[in-house]
Amino acid sequence: MAIGSGGRALAELRESAVPVRELGGEGVAAGLARLPALLAERKAAPTVVVSWSYNAHALAGLFARLTGTPHVINWHRQPGFLGSGIQERATQLAGCLGAGAIAVSETQIPDLDTLRVVRSRVRVIPNGVPDPIGLDGAGAALRAELDLPADVLVAVLVARLRPEKRVSDFIHAVGSAAQRGVRVQGVVVGDGPEDSSLRSEAEAANAPVRFVGFQQDPRRYILAGDVTCLTSGFEALPMALIEAAACGRACVTTDVGGTREIVVDGESGFVVAPGDVEAFAGALERLASSADLAQRMGRMAHQRWRARFTFERMVDKYVELLSSVSGPPTAWHDVGAATGR
Repeated sequence: MAIGSGGRALAELRESAVPVRELGGEGVAAGLARLPALLAERKAAPTVVVSWSYNAHALAGLFARLTGTPHVINWHRQPGFLGSGIQERATQLAGCLGAGAIAVSETQIPDLDTLRVVRSRVRVIPNGVPDPIGLDGAGAALRAELDLPADVLVAVLVARLRPEKRVSDFIHAVGSAAQRGVRVQGVVVGDGPEDSSLRSEAEAANAPVRFVGFQQDPRRYILAGDVTCLTSGFEALPMALIEAAACGRACVTTDVGGTREIVVDGESGFVVAPGDVEAFAGALERLASSADLAQRMGRMAHQRWRARFTFERMVDKYVELLSSVSGPPTAWHDVGAATGR
């Protein structure tokens, strides 16, 4: 069930024949106005309510209290960003009264402490992605289609083109590496409000960066590349890096949120400080200087994905956790004991 516009995710669910409802309304006040419509869902006798995003946390928390249904917060927020005062207070109320919370990264736990979610009711379940099975040869075919020579390091960035993604840093890192004599080609996959300005910036900087817009399945571009990049100023647990690991690609990323939980610096890629364009360019240069290094890091990334970030592992953890929520907060299994918290 979606509050406001469900966007692409809701459309994909509908295409998959998953029953969905769109309540409409943007903002806390509009969301609360949809409470009667949500309460009508009691006839479905839900055993647990899971919410994602501030407005949904507040609305689901009210629904849970009024119907006696356990409520679990799905916390995808980047560490250190708790939102506005009213959003924080609403989520805090939902958190301290609810059955618990699911985080995607260990780095989010301090924020959940601030929101007064009982630590023993917090479970860290990293996002998972499917094996890119069936895409064998897709990367090589796309690379040929894009006319990218084998001796060029293809650096792919998959992101929504918004300020926090700092795609400008990627443009200048690729440009700096090229000025050092590195044969490199940057590819930006995604769209967003900064699309036009970033294209102009790349052209003005004479940086070898192509923009291919939004792609329904960006894995083809990840597979066509040699390294996947992330220049964000903040993140929680970025899906693009997990997709890259599943595809067996090395990564160069900024040290934000849970990126170090995905990328092991010096083993499956390189981790640099946010905004350090020259360090980012240096990492690209190191990968370009040794095809064996990029391939070895890619294999390590794939092994880490298989151990921690598969889609099947994520689903199993969700099923295990949600199945254990069978009543009010006091009935929540003490998952903290199992994780050492």
